[in-house]
Amino acid sequence: MLTPSRLVAAALAAWMSCVALALAFGAPLTGDECAYGLLARGSGVDWLYRSRGMVELARVGLAFGGSDVAMRVASALASCGIIVAIAAVGRRLGPWTGALGACVIAGTHTFVMRGPELLGDLPATACLLGAIAIAIDELERAGGASYRLVAAAPLCATAFYVRYGSAPVIAIIALAAVVLWWRSIARRPAPVLVTAAVLVALLVPFAIASQRATGSILGILRMSEDAAGRSYIGQGLRSYFTRSPWHTYGVLLTPLAVVGLAGAVLRRDRIGLFLASVAVGQLVALGVVSHASTRFIFVALCLLVLLGLDTLVRARLVLRHATWARRIGVFALAAAWLGMVIAIVPIERHIARGLYDLVGSAQAIRIDAAGAPCTVVARATPQLMWYSGCSAVRLSVDPSAPIALPAGRRGYAAYTPKRPLVPVLVARLTGTTARRLWPWHAWALDAR
Repeated sequence: MLTPSRLVAAALAAWMSCVALALAFGAPLTGDECAYGLLARGSGVDWLYRSRGMVELARVGLAFGGSDVAMRVASALASCGIIVAIAAVGRRLGPWTGALGACVIAGTHTFVMRGPELLGDLPATACLLGAIAIAIDELERAGGASYRLVAAAPLCATAFYVRYGSAPVIAIIALAAVVLWWRSIARRPAPVLVTAAVLVALLVPFAIASQRATGSILGILRMSEDAAGRSYIGQGLRSYFTRSPWHTYGVLLTPLAVVGLAGAVLRRDRIGLFLASVAVGQLVALGVVSHASTRFIFVALCLLVLLGLDTLVRARLVLRHATWARRIGVFALAAAWLGMVIAIVPIERHIARGLYDLVGSAQAIRIDAAGAPCTVVARATPQLMWYSGCSAVRLSVDPSAPIALPAGRRGYAAYTPKRPLVPVLVARLTGTTARRLWPWHAWALDAR
């Protein structure tokens, strides 16, 4: 007999199958993943805006040899928490809502493709969803919250440390909870105050580090905002609503999110209003301050899926045709899961082909340097640094600016995907001669 618990278990199995295949046949590390690896390896870079929690996960990979698979395993295991977490939040709307929400996420490429990567988005989302579930349980209690609410504090802190971009969402969760449950909080404020105090205490180390490094406890967060690559205010929000939804969000997720977003304005129950407030709040907050990366709004997408499912579950049309609704739902979920299992390896192979020249160039540089200190000039640097073992100089947008190579280091230049360079120009700006490392788009910059 199919039950919500068994459905969640099946979703988790589908998720883990895809993640395992992606790890086994995965493409080389992305630029962001390499950046965390370089920080963990102590390669002389600071990149303060990079979340230090992910650096610690990267150190786990280094301890197990530093291969592409080893670097990703810890984060991949943490990503499995997203399935349990969304089921936990959805259960507050209804057991089948939570189970179906887990199934949808397990069959959505936008989430699954991030599962094996050394990135903090999925672990942070899982933690935030866990904190939301705890907050709902405790604040909905007739007599006010108990001290179990304090468990939400370390979850929020963990989400913050693995992804600094979680800060606005944490603030939105807190604000929405206070507005919607102020009577419950006033009835028994002590657990809420203790929870807030614990969260602040857990964030003190970050505040101290930010003060020392930038002169402001918010300095690193401002650096993170600048690093998000926004061209203008609201760029992300515009892109979230104008990109191809099927490619950006997925075939299953898109209609459910639309239903959830449309139904958010009609919600009258506190739990529904709370979830809608957090979802819309994250969309607006991150859409205004960053460029449009789907992984930045994972919390919002999860909550909109749950709200959409809850709306459909309550719909009269579904209730009148329950048998057909179940059949359509089972077919759609099975097709999504099977599609991801079949597609995951070809997708990873396609990504790997796009990085073939970059990784080959980096390895050719490593071989040519033969263990000597080296520096590579490129338009994008983390992947070249990681795979070559060199430091890097990022090519200036000014084509006439001289390039100063560090003394005592061998110089190189290389292409990166969609960011070529002119080796003769680089050689002229560095006062060297470019020697092609065939067959790669990499050049040794030999002294004249």
